[in-house]
Amino acid sequence: MSLNTLEEIDFHQLPVGTIFKIGFICNIFFWGLMGLFSGVMALFGEDTISIGGVPTYGFSGLIASILASVFFSVMGACILVAGGLVAGWASREFDFGKLTYRLSTTEARRKAAYQQAKKANPNAEKQRERPAPEGRLW
Repeated sequence: MSLNTLEEIDFHQLPVGTIFKIGFICNIFFWGLMGLFSGVMALFGEDTISIGGVPTYGFSGLIASILASVFFSVMGACILVAGGLVAGWASREFDFGKLTYRLSTTEARRKAAYQQAKKANPNAEKQRERPAPEGRLW
């Protein structure tokens, strides 16, 4: 039995943190690979990175390349967040449609089980909201 289900979400419903995480992960893969490549080249004596106009070689070149890649990743993610905020505002003002994504099998099963339990006992959520009885707690 396949539980491939598609869910839809409006763009403006995405939290800013989610947009930052997506951007940071994408940027860290790109800039991280570039920084690692540049750092390895600096270990072998190539002019890949310079600090204050002076080329940096060896282990210090590797560290400088990695730090530069982290800096560029954070800056790229922040720029993406700023664009996401503008796009979120624009999607509230104008209808851009919905984002569609596929749930994993585990999430789809969990959602199906929740919906079945809700159908079986529609008062379950009301029962959960009831405060605990006063008196002994054990």
